[in-house]
Amino acid sequence: PSNSTDDLNLHLESLDTMLDDLQQLQHNLHLETSMDNKS
Repeated sequence: PSNSTDDLNLHLESLDTMLDDLQQLQHNLHLETSMDNKS
């Protein structure tokens, strides 16, 4: 049925957003760690 495909698409979009957030967090953490190491 079509609604299951819609559900899948919604889940995929949510995962994409979560991944983006995680990558941004990881990037921020990496920057913080790099600054800590310099000081």
